[in-house]
Amino acid sequence: LDFPVARKFHSIFPFHENQVIMFGGAYFNPSLNRHILVNERLWIFDFNKFEWSILPSLVMPRPTYFHAAAITEV
Repeated sequence: LDFPVARKFHSIFPFHENQVIMFGGAYFNPSLNRHILVNERLWIFDFNKFEWSILPSLVMPRPTYFHAAAITEV
């Protein structure tokens, strides 16, 4: 995919200039009548390019949702 699946219960926050990182969450599958966790990949949206990409250098240890998150640039 060139963009992340629709989701809720995720984290999204600013990263560098004109970018945000999104990870975690779940989507509702009506045929199963339950929420399905998204994968452990981190996505970056670049507002200058107006496009999503996967952050290849980081992977969550496991899929997560209903979580808290924080990031700092040091």
